[in-house]
Amino acid sequence: MEKSLPTTQELNKKFIQTLYRVLRDPSDRTKPSKLNTGMVTRLKRAAGRPIEESLEAVSAVYYLMKLTIEAMRHEYPEIAFEEKHFPVYFFVATNFASAQKDITDKTWDFGTTCKKIREKLAIKDVGADTFDKKFMALLNQTIDYKQDGIIDYAGLFKRLTAISSLADANGIPINWESLLEDLPKWNSINKVIQRKWSKSYFGSTKDENENEDIEQKRENNTPNPLASEESPI
Repeated sequence: MEKSLPTTQELNKKFIQTLYRVLRDPSDRTKPSKLNTGMVTRLKRAAGRPIEESLEAVSAVYYLMKLTIEAMRHEYPEIAFEEKHFPVYFFVATNFASAQKDITDKTWDFGTTCKKIREKLAIKDVGADTFDKKFMALLNQTIDYKQDGIIDYAGLFKRLTAISSLADANGIPINWESLLEDLPKWNSINKVIQRKWSKSYFGSTKDENENEDIEQKRENNTPNPLASEESPI
């Protein structure tokens, strides 16, 4: 029996497979494709730039999405991408084209990538503490909505692109499939992605630690009603 729609995970996995198939050399997946050099160049040039200034790259990303759909349509006749998430696919495709290192370990998220960058910087003694601030700025970055209702990822993508470039410069891989799944959830009420990345980076979520500290201070400053017969003023 045919299923009408794939899960988000299935769709994302196939999209990443399409990126490898079209943009990478089949004999060495760390190198760009020799057959689609023009597309690779257009996508690399658009990494970190606003979508509206990168129309050639937009066409390339839509083409990659089209190939993904065609590869899955026999199993999912009604398959389609959610247009509101196009900026995420655009970001992943353009940065993927620029990167040389990747990893498919499911336990490796972007927080892990950032942790490995910091470790490399600490070894080189060139700004590990500064990178802590960069990572926290990333976690605190918000995304808004434009007047037409489209999600505005510009600030978030600018920070992510800078860190992705730093990862590539230090030989640190990125799990593109994990990143593709995480980014649409960035605005979740409980900050599930920020907390997950924070745990990968710090070992425990910074928000949880801060909340524990605040709660402890409250307990220490709260008068004990059993210590005096008079009510506290």
